[in-house]
Amino acid sequence: KSILTLSKELYASGGIPAFYRGGLPLLVGGGLMRSAQFGVYGSTLEMIQSAQGGPTSRKYFGFLDPQVIMAGFAGGLGRGVVEG
Repeated sequence: KSILTLSKELYASGGIPAFYRGGLPLLVGGGLMRSAQFGVYGSTLEMIQSAQGGPTSRKYFGFLDPQVIMAGFAGGLGRGVVEG
């Protein structure tokens, strides 16, 4: 069967909502993972900047901010914990 035939059958059996069936768990799970990632990132960056007296002006290669790199690493770990 072609994708057009399958799409017509899917629409005939359930309308537009049939195309999104099963999508809610993916949406909720993705939202939780990203919330954890950016929540940990933001908290870590704030903690690092507070401990070091504010944002750093030091950049590696002219553009890599070590505070942001460390906060991003922590955010990735936070997401990994949520993902399991």
